[in-house]
Amino acid sequence: MNEFILFSAPLALFVAAQRTWAGTSRLGAFAVAWVFANFGPVFLLWAIHSRTSYIYYMEPVIPAFVCALALVSEAVPRSIQWAFAGTVLYAFFYSFPFQYVF
Repeated sequence: MNEFILFSAPLALFVAAQRTWAGTSRLGAFAVAWVFANFGPVFLLWAIHSRTSYIYYMEPVIPAFVCALALVSEAVPRSIQWAFAGTVLYAFFYSFPFQYVF
């Protein structure tokens, strides 16, 4: 799980839901449906029954976050897209313990 993807996911899902509501994006509908279908039951169990929820329960939802981020990336300049891709890659290499692999 990349922290930059997780931190930008709420905004991306909001944009995806907005485009879905306007009827202009089937990818947005797919991303929103995927999030609610996979994480909705876990969230409801946490909210209603105070069940313990762990961050790795969000693991199946990350591809939906990336689909929603693809929708947001259409509206920003190319330099912002490259900067975001660079920060995601930097966070991957910073978070992954490569010093133990080599």
